[in-house]
Amino acid sequence: MLKKYLKKISEVKIELIETKLVDWKILNLVIFWDKIPEDLIEYKTVFLKNMLEKTEKLINIIEEISNSPIIPFHKGDEHILTETDKKIIEKEIFVKLKKIEFLKKVYDVEANKLDSNYEINEELENYDYYNEIFYWFTKENLKQEIIISENKDLDIFVSKEILVELLEFSKNIIPELQWNFWSFAGLSHDDWILNIPDEKEYNIKRIIAIFFHEMTHFFRYLNWKNNLWFDYIFADCDNLEEGITTYNEYYYWNKIINYWKYNAYYNKCYQILLKNISETEKKEQIFQVLKNKWFNKQKTDILYTRFYRYTKIASNKLFLKELIYNNAYKNVSKLLEDNPENRKRIMAWNIWLSELENNLIKSSKNFDELEYFDIMVEKIKNII
Repeated sequence: MLKKYLKKISEVKIELIETKLVDWKILNLVIFWDKIPEDLIEYKTVFLKNMLEKTEKLINIIEEISNSPIIPFHKGDEHILTETDKKIIEKEIFVKLKKIEFLKKVYDVEANKLDSNYEINEELENYDYYNEIFYWFTKENLKQEIIISENKDLDIFVSKEILVELLEFSKNIIPELQWNFWSFAGLSHDDWILNIPDEKEYNIKRIIAIFFHEMTHFFRYLNWKNNLWFDYIFADCDNLEEGITTYNEYYYWNKIINYWKYNAYYNKCYQILLKNISETEKKEQIFQVLKNKWFNKQKTDILYTRFYRYTKIASNKLFLKELIYNNAYKNVSKLLEDNPENRKRIMAWNIWLSELENNLIKSSKNFDELEYFDIMVEKIKNII
């Protein structure tokens, strides 16, 4: 019965972060889809109507489960709704409704970024209310001292031809793997496809990110399809998603090259954004942090803009999506230390922590990513 309602909820698509082959410095795809509207005022009417339709569908699901018989627990009967099922469904719908509420309130700010003549009639005051719901963080998380390690020289580069060879080697192991070389500076995994910056050569850091961080996203996606059979991402799964990808990147990095422990780069960047200094100074200080991740000035400028997603540029109101990485890494590290079996569950699909604790969805159809990672460690070590 849980799967039945998750499938219904999955049909109401509402996200806060979406990456496609569009310049995210200019266009917020979640609000404006794939092109800039000719009339932002007229489009707002269309957008709000769309949000209302989604809201009504979610409320209808709540009404439906409120009229369904509920039992305390069951053993495998998929036609019965339990108290746990009901709580999960209600939590999923609550977060989705809050995403709709948030997007409606930030429309004017995002429209103003596209056209400075567009008047901001509504501006969100309490970002931290939504930060806590969506990402479990607020500005309070930025008060502790954060020290960033200086990066080590890693003048190891791999040609594009060698990277393609590694990708084709991976595809022999995992036929579902696809990739695309694009014009943007950032890596992403989107609907089975690894999007990779089109360059002549790649630093070993980028190679490791592709085959251990991005491939973790890929395996989570693949396992989710194998275990559940339809597209569903839990509303607050990002904590586990980014935690396990970062954990794998650093774990396997240290099997290839001696490296330091995880650094909270983005936390430090947000601390800089909150300083009472000029925009030029903020960008320079952020660059001094991000150059330790091998980011150049161009990519730093892209990140600077992204840090102001859903807020005015240079505002001290912040949407803290990037703040998730540090705590996510800590959470996953602890989960794996507490119980090695948690790895299979985390890798099974886009779950949330309550589902992990209840072990409601099995991981029996997981791909053996550990074997793949070990093979790639040896392959990369041989190349370098």
